[in-house]
Amino acid sequence: MGRVLKAQAALGGAILVVTILAVAGASGAGTCEASGAGPVGGAPAQLIPLYQAASSKYDLGPQGPAVLAAINAVETNFGQNLSTSSAGAIGWMQFEPGTWATYGVTPTGAPAPDGPQGWNDPADAIFSAANYLHASGAPADWQGAIFIYNHAEWYVTQVLSLAQTYYTTGLGKSGAASPASFATVCATVATAGYVNPLAHIQHLQPERIDMGVDYSGQGAIVAIGAGQITTVNTGEPLGQMFQGGSGIETGWSVGDSGTTLAASLGQIPSSGDPGAWSTAAGASASRLLQSLGAPPGVMQPGGPHGTMPAGYP
Repeated sequence: MGRVLKAQAALGGAILVVTILAVAGASGAGTCEASGAGPVGGAPAQLIPLYQAASSKYDLGPQGPAVLAAINAVETNFGQNLSTSSAGAIGWMQFEPGTWATYGVTPTGAPAPDGPQGWNDPADAIFSAANYLHASGAPADWQGAIFIYNHAEWYVTQVLSLAQTYYTTGLGKSGAASPASFATVCATVATAGYVNPLAHIQHLQPERIDMGVDYSGQGAIVAIGAGQITTVNTGEPLGQMFQGGSGIETGWSVGDSGTTLAASLGQIPSSGDPGAWSTAAGASASRLLQSLGAPPGVMQPGGPHGTMPAGYP
């Protein structure tokens, strides 16, 4: 039976309800996959030496090969789609022509050919991407460097989400490096295959636990796990959270009607005020989010009220 985690926020006086999780049958541990990002679980074997060599040449650190692979996957599905983008980006790693003219290099470090023989060559394109990322601040600031590569927050989320997958499955892993260095961008994936949906919220503040658990802050809310609204992938941005008089409430929902699990279990106080006390359903949602890296909500005195069915956190 599917379970649903919902989030709702007051935006301009209206209530926005966003379904952010369909739990049952979610993907396995460590996927943290990104929408449209190509194969998940490992880059093509023949390209791995190029990612590793390019990362080493431009000092991108242990995560460098995984990020290069993720960019290659998101941009062209490992060279399967070499069409020119709507912004004029070209080739295996989708450079704009002016950027290619500045950063395009061959594996030897010489200027790369300024034409399809260069930007459509996987070695030249991958080494050029490594050169560009290093010049843009990587590995000290991966988020900033990837944002310079493609000026979109959703793109940064996709690339780093997929990079975590490649890294945790072995690409670029070495010595003292740890996948935890990605935790602030794509939170640790629990055994059920979920991620922290609030990992990208700035100034995140936990608030009370009632029917669910409340938070305030601003930033993108992402999918906690693979599920279906129409279709949603783990880590995919679903909405934007804004600072204001009201934050968001997350919690378990029943079916697709938006009815809270707490209400369906009779955990609403007799006063009828759904925010008057902490429910067992709200505490359960808080535990799930805490296990994924979000701060726990604030338990109200005397809570939680009620009990949970088997199988919930």
